[in-house]
Order: sequence, then structure tokens, then C-alpha cells
Amino acid sequence: DGKTAWSVGADKQLRAWTIAAEGKQIRAVGGHGNEVFKVLYVPGKTPQLVTCSADNTVRLWGENGNAVKTLAGHTDWVYALAVSGDGALAASGTWNGEVRVWKLADGSNVASFNASPGYQPVAAAEKK
Repeated sequence: DGKTAWSVGADKQLRAWTIAAEGKQIRAVGGHGNEVFKVLYVPGKTPQLVTCSADNTVRLWGENGNAVKTLAGHTDWVYALAVSGDGALAASGTWNGEVRVWKLADGSNVASFNASPGYQPVAAAEKK
């Protein structure tokens, strides 16, 4: 809306701030179990926010900060987060190289793979 900014951090909170005037805090919402690394705004018919955290999860939030879904399945801290241009998919990545692609409409995991440099799945390594 051009009036609100969002931030996250080590305090496990998703915070809303006014952009105008002195940048006053409007709201603080908890939900993650460990520090939060990134927040992205996803525009669309139903705008939402997506966060990733050291609690190994990705979370979806309504544009007003209400919790919508927790996307679980990662085995390490989730540091990386990206959203497709159409807002339909999100990709999340962990320190250990695990990448998951999520369908934001229902929270389903549509793809998972390891993107670590030099990583080879066991089956590929056995063929050598």
C-alpha cells in the first residue's frame, strides 16, 4: 500500500512500520521459533508475506501480519527465499544446500533438491 514496511530479525518477530513520519512501529507478531532472516512481500489478489527462519521453516502471513501457513520439511536453517514473478511459487534454501519449491496457494512442496556445489546424489555417485 506504500504506507507500511515490514522487518524481521533475531527477536523472532515480524514487525510492521509506518513509512511516513518517524517510522513508528504498528505491529509485532511472533510465530517463528528462532531468528527470522528474510521477509518478502507477495503482491496479488490476496497479498501476503513470506518469511524464512533458523527454525527450519518458511511461513506465510496475510498482508496484515496474521499467520496463514507454516511450510515445514527443511533439515537446516532456511536462509534464502525467492518468490516467482506471478506470486504462485516460492523457493527456499538452507545452509546445507537443500532447496524446496512451494506452491503458495496451498503450501504444497512441488520440488526438492540439493544445490550444494559438487553434490551428487548417491545413485549418480554409484554409477561411476
